Amino acid sequence: MGVKEKLQKELDLLLEKLRFWRYVIFGIVSGTLGIIVSASQNKLQMNLVIMIILVIGFIGIIISIKRIDTLTKEYMKLLEVLGKEE
Repeated sequence: MGVKEKLQKELDLLLEKLRFWRYVIFGIVSGTLGIIVSASQNKLQMNLVIMIILVIGFIGIIISIKRIDTLTKEYMKLLEVLGKEE
């Protein structure tokens, strides 16, 4: 396998990881918004457990954004290397 094919395979793997983390952040945001909307309509009592779930959701969002940023930077570096190889 040549260098170009190896880099292309790494790029494809990175794209899969980015797609996964985008789905993770979408799921966390959807769940967090659902809890907030339910609480605002008085269908859900705000207690300590719900507050902890919301805090964990916001922490998950922050971690997911940082991971997406890291993977995007890595993807850009690999694109530059692939561009130099051609």
